[in-house]
Amino acid sequence: MNFKMIGPLLALSSTQAFSTEAVDEFAPFSVFASDSVCEFCFGPRFYRGEVPIFRAGERDALRVGFAASWSPVESVALRLHADGLWVQWPDGSSDFGPGDLSLGTTARLARASSWRPELLLDWVTKLPNSPDEGGLGSDETDVALGLYGFWNIADWRVGLAGGIAILGDPLQFANQDDAAFVALHLKRAGRMGSVSTSLDWRLASARNPSVAQLLVGGKSNGLLGPLWIGADAALGLTPAAPDWRAGLLFGVEAPCRRE
Repeated sequence: MNFKMIGPLLALSSTQAFSTEAVDEFAPFSVFASDSVCEFCFGPRFYRGEVPIFRAGERDALRVGFAASWSPVESVALRLHADGLWVQWPDGSSDFGPGDLSLGTTARLARASSWRPELLLDWVTKLPNSPDEGGLGSDETDVALGLYGFWNIADWRVGLAGGIAILGDPLQFANQDDAAFVALHLKRAGRMGSVSTSLDWRLASARNPSVAQLLVGGKSNGLLGPLWIGADAALGLTPAAPDWRAGLLFGVEAPCRRE
């Protein structure tokens, strides 16, 4: 089986805290990932009542994102995520512009066997390319590292993940906040496409509250050859999580070749 990130995140958004499935379209638990060597997608997502890391106030955000994934060898996959961002705060102020860029790598540590799950190690970094003043970026680099296990049970692919996020504090430069996260994932593929659901939880830390979300998503099989369409939604389970989130994505599984 081709590796290509079966089944999110270590993920993050440009100003939202790390969690395993925040926005990263091609991370290990994502319903949008596939066995294609190369894959690209874009589309809008709206977040209602999200709380950026190291902040106390809620805001609404509209992101129009682009994501790409490339598997240069069967056991390694590289990905990136970038977006344009519009945010509005409760006092009516708003801003728009590019968000921070995130880069991720996933490596298979072990194939599944009769007695062990498939094991993946995932690493992702958010770069501080967008300024913090308007709330579009954080001016800090964030890093997350996680371990993912997968079991095939009947027609379902079951995943369990855990890891740590190292968050740079834009309010106290040179300071950081370390937060653990865990996630549970279910995915089923059929003739028409794939569906998945995930429970995503970043535990409370010294400077940030816990963030838990219930996510669902679906992706069609190729509508016109390699083209596909997908949708996802999330419901916040803790006060610091977005109240809800919804998105629509359009993608293509490109006919790339490995060296």
